[in-house]
Amino acid sequence: MPLVEALYAAGFSERLAQVTKLDYTNLRWGDAEAEAVAAVLSSGAATSLKSLDLGANAISDKGANALTASLEGAPALSFLNLLGNRAIGEAAAAKLREACNERGIKVYV
Repeated sequence: MPLVEALYAAGFSERLAQVTKLDYTNLRWGDAEAEAVAAVLSSGAATSLKSLDLGANAISDKGANALTASLEGAPALSFLNLLGNRAIGEAAAAKLREACNERGIKVYV
């Protein structure tokens, strides 16, 4: 990895670890974007993240399931909003609610 790229990656990771709130409301995001956010959470890079708002997007079961699987990587998360993502079915929503309840995360889906 070139030096500049390595320095940029290290700086980005350092800053991301300090972020406490991410608001991606009403951006017309779909499953690809939800999966990208889930990958960041799963990596453990967002250890200080407390609030994640993905409301009013176009996320479906696939994106919701990816987020459910990523929750362990965000130990400080206490609020998650997915309201307005009408393609999330009841089974995926129930699975997400259960995972959030187990971790003390207030969730809207």
